[in-house]
Amino acid sequence: MRRFYFHLKHGQVTVLDHEGVEFDDEREAAKEAARRGGEIATQSALKGVSSSGVILVVDEQWQPVCGVPFDGGPSAKNMTKNMGASPSSQLGTD
Repeated sequence: MRRFYFHLKHGQVTVLDHEGVEFDDEREAAKEAARRGGEIATQSALKGVSSSGVILVVDEQWQPVCGVPFDGGPSAKNMTKNMGASPSSQLGTD
């Protein structure tokens, strides 16, 4: 198992994840990033606020694995339905 970190980038602000979570591989970490991004987008849409950004996934050496965008605007419900396909496409595993 490897540890992956999920940094949240929103505009010029990046919130660093110092704890991370263990997964078997990059694909599983990318799926988790998509889940987190979808959760943020959904919560933003439910609150009626616009929120967009990127979940930046890095490995144990803090090397980039992928970036999963999210958008909590009016189209968030459509985006979250399709969120599962994005990370694997970014990793080139499809």
